[in-house]
Amino acid sequence: MKSYTSYFMLLWSAVGIAKAAKIIIVPPIMFESHIYIFKTLASALHERGHHTVFLLSEGRDIAPSNHYSLQRYPGIFNSTTSDAFLQSKMRNIFSGRLTAVELFDILDHYTKNCDMMVGNRALIQSLKKEKFDLLLVDPNDMCGFVIAHVLGVKYAVFSTGLWYPAEVGAPAPLAYVPEFNSLLTDRMTLLQRMKNTGVYLISRLGVSFLVLPKYERIMQKHNLLPEKSMYDLVHGSSLWMLCTDVALEFPRPTLPNVVYVGGILTKPASPLPEDLQRWVNGANEHGFVLVSFGAGVKYLSEDIANKLAGALGRLPQKVIWRFSGPKPKNLGNNTKLIEWLPQNDLLGKSVTCCYRQRARKLSEIHKDQPGHPVNRTIYWIDYILRHNGAHHLRATVHQISFCQYFLLDIAFVLLLGAALFYFLLSWVTKFIYRKIKSLWSRNKHSTVNGHYHNGILNGKYKRNGHIKHEKKVK
Repeated sequence: MKSYTSYFMLLWSAVGIAKAAKIIIVPPIMFESHIYIFKTLASALHERGHHTVFLLSEGRDIAPSNHYSLQRYPGIFNSTTSDAFLQSKMRNIFSGRLTAVELFDILDHYTKNCDMMVGNRALIQSLKKEKFDLLLVDPNDMCGFVIAHVLGVKYAVFSTGLWYPAEVGAPAPLAYVPEFNSLLTDRMTLLQRMKNTGVYLISRLGVSFLVLPKYERIMQKHNLLPEKSMYDLVHGSSLWMLCTDVALEFPRPTLPNVVYVGGILTKPASPLPEDLQRWVNGANEHGFVLVSFGAGVKYLSEDIANKLAGALGRLPQKVIWRFSGPKPKNLGNNTKLIEWLPQNDLLGKSVTCCYRQRARKLSEIHKDQPGHPVNRTIYWIDYILRHNGAHHLRATVHQISFCQYFLLDIAFVLLLGAALFYFLLSWVTKFIYRKIKSLWSRNKHSTVNGHYHNGILNGKYKRNGHIKHEKKVK
């Protein structure tokens, strides 16, 4: 019995061990901040024995490491040109140009680069020889879905934000789930729900008729087989990992193959450089304010920079501002400009104004989870590798039509039934009415021949309550 027990223990322990896998990551052609997150994942995957490959265009800056390898290809951007292009788009948006116009211009560059990758036969053949076990898609650049289809490899989505649209089958009760970019909360009035519905419909139409067809034309151009729509590819993802948390987003229903892994880059604060530490120590009892718009926004227009500098200069706190470009003319004495700052380390200081009060509760909720977000992410990646794509996690929502999902067919049947009932009720009512009218008409006809009809009784009629006999005609 003891020998059998030892065998069972050995088999049980082997269940949690994932075979070393080859994983390819397809980051977007811009947004360097996404690279930071994927590098963190690559290092964690390396510790688990997996081999990670980044698919990057030539000239894209990334520090070499033993934790991952690089597969280069000739693309439309390098690090310098992609950053310049992105900053030009941001400047246009801040200057008042329609955001949608700039986003579609970015989309055009995404699809041009995707066309170059798919059409690069040497690149595709080289990738096929690697026989990857899994591909990680960044939905910011949806070409990853196409590359996964070309290689015939399982794939999972890692979204650096709450990119969880209805196209992936996400439950979206519009009464309390605000649509992305609607600027609404989960508590909406009638007019706000109308706006939310409008934004939802416009987003669905935009994705269906403007975004996805661009990638489908690339697949048709290069005759990719078997033929699949982008909807099929989006729905075919084994797992959706969202780099956010319900502590920071509005709660919403999800699916079993959607997991929240927000906080990938979180870690304990490290000591600050000496110059920054002296600056922090010089903060008064009000503390200091940190201003940063992320890696995607490095430059502001002169007008916006001056307005912001004037507002910050009136604060009683000291201000450290991540800023690139010409120095604002009205910069306050309390404001320090810096092109790069250790944001995590600065936020860990107890003198950061308001952050310690307002974010402490959110931080506690965010942190109160089993394990670090990186470890949870690696666990789920191992999970889909162990279970061959984990198809059992995917709901059948991907296999039903728009009409079935919103029960429009049920509504049609109910309306049809109501219409038939109304028609039948009308027909029966008219039939009964005609029968009654017919009987009444026959009774009227029969009284003329000696029966009661309009006061006549057996040829006699009443006058003043008496019956008067007709005179006989001689």
